[in-house]
Amino acid sequence: MKKILQNFLTKSEQGVLLFLISFALIGAVVKYSGFLAEEDPILPEIKEDHQILYDLRTVTQKELVLIKGIGEKRAADILAYRDQFGFNCREDLLNVKGIGQATFEKISLFFLEFGGVTPPTDPASRVFSKTESSSEPARIVNLNRAGMDELVTLPGIGPAKAERILAYRNAKGRFENIEELKNIKGIGEKTFEKLRPFLTTGGTDGQ
Repeated sequence: MKKILQNFLTKSEQGVLLFLISFALIGAVVKYSGFLAEEDPILPEIKEDHQILYDLRTVTQKELVLIKGIGEKRAADILAYRDQFGFNCREDLLNVKGIGQATFEKISLFFLEFGGVTPPTDPASRVFSKTESSSEPARIVNLNRAGMDELVTLPGIGPAKAERILAYRNAKGRFENIEELKNIKGIGEKTFEKLRPFLTTGGTDGQ
């Protein structure tokens, strides 16, 4: 082999080639002899399957249906609950229709933890401050004066709809009559009829 190299390469070129061959052989020996048994610290990060965590306050329908255990119907129920009541913490999922403790434990791992832990309650109890058996009338809310805290006490009004009411009032100036509430997204005829007994705009006619 030495004679073959002498015929085609100069002495300096032969030296470089022999050096490269030697270096390659040493690398192969080191690799397969176990001297580099320590794993590259970057590899675990690459291999690890990082789970995406969603925020219940901003998660979309498309994102919800990607979660195992949440189909189209359950995703719609979660968004409907958020629109009506809002999520104050991850445990509020237990208040959503069809989500029990077992289901919660499976799907909660896919959501960011936030807020304080609150015990699950009947959603209706978060809307009415008076029980149906109470003889005292529910408090009347003035649409032109009420803030977020008052608006969310109304039946069917959660933080999202309350924000829309405030935005509408800020843009228009004031409500001339309670029927204007139907101009707000998410408040249809059925919702409005539930709200009607508890509303006023401050006029002399009580409407």
